[in-house]
Amino acid sequence: MSWRNLIEGIRSETLLYKAARADCSKNVKAQVPDAKVAPYISPSGVKASVCLICFLVGLIFCTGAGEYWLTLFDSFAGTIGLVLVALLETLAVMYVYGHEKFTQDIEDMTGYRPGLYWQITWRLLGPLLMLCVLVSSVLNMILEKPHYKAWDANKGMTVEAAYPDWVMVVAILMITAGVLPIIIVFLLRRFQCLKLDVSIHQGAIRRIDTTVSTKEMMGDVDIYSSVTKVSVPVLLTEFGGRPRAPVVAESDQRLGCGGGPLLI
Repeated sequence: MSWRNLIEGIRSETLLYKAARADCSKNVKAQVPDAKVAPYISPSGVKASVCLICFLVGLIFCTGAGEYWLTLFDSFAGTIGLVLVALLETLAVMYVYGHEKFTQDIEDMTGYRPGLYWQITWRLLGPLLMLCVLVSSVLNMILEKPHYKAWDANKGMTVEAAYPDWVMVVAILMITAGVLPIIIVFLLRRFQCLKLDVSIHQGAIRRIDTTVSTKEMMGDVDIYSSVTKVSVPVLLTEFGGRPRAPVVAESDQRLGCGGGPLLI
């Protein structure tokens, strides 16, 4: 292995680390505190840990056999595992949550009720096609030993070579890693190690069971049973954050639109 290639690879990894760190700063700061997954770890610590783990895993692609490892990851980690996760998601929504509830949710949000085509696709065709792809991929991996392209110096060309036997163990571990979070969460909730109901910010559910705002954006016409004028006390603040005297503002109270006056 050339030290120059390794140094160039580490430089590339460092640039990727900086890009990932900048991207994580948006998502981790917003989602980790709300999820309360690691309450004793600061968002910066979680962000640094995620980026460091990805950095260390990515070093394997900077070695002389990095291209072969990339082919291995692309062949197993990004195919069978993702198809299995997609199949489980479809089964969970259609048969655990219920296709009738899912259809009603779409109608409430968009004003359009999915027809027979979507029902057949979601409930039958989609799961069957993903199951066929999953079974055929597993059978192909078992019956036909995976190959990769390697450079043959004697022939002066690339030839197909079979992966060693231990590579299959790595492939199974990569496939399992993609499905392992589902199994872990199921076991934690099954044995009540993880609460099923998580704390949700009130701002995220204040318009639950109401679809007026979304239906208006879809072009539908909303019909209100009555519109009344109500007086709402509003506390305004001056520039600089100093409070002013309370004033009264008028707001439309539409029945069925959140169940109360609009607070400004």
